[in-house]
Amino acid sequence: MEVRCEIFDKSVTIIVRDQGIGVKQEDKEKLFERFYLPYSNNTISGFGIGLYLSAEIIERHDGEI
Repeated sequence: MEVRCEIFDKSVTIIVRDQGIGVKQEDKEKLFERFYLPYSNNTISGFGIGLYLSAEIIERHDGEI
């Protein structure tokens, strides 16, 4: 996993990258929906709230994700 921070004027961009299995293009716009899981198999566990909560916290602080 790689985490990087870039500062431009009065904004900060945090970039997170990993070497995971990836996400299909058609699933990308749904990733921040509550309880959305892009994988239908049972090999990957989760509740579908991690990215949703991240987006909510960032947006409530006037940020963008």
